Amino acid sequence: MWYAHWDSMILAACRVAGATRLYTEDIGAPREIDGIELVNPFA
Repeated sequence: MWYAHWDSMILAACRVAGATRLYTEDIGAPREIDGIELVNPFA
């Protein structure tokens, strides 16, 4: 799957920082990408 440039940079920053959860409504939550759980905080 392809992601926008900025979305990819956010995911990479989370991975480097060791984050396991990202709260977002833009990237297509709920799902898991490279061990990072994407959670929609409004759902």
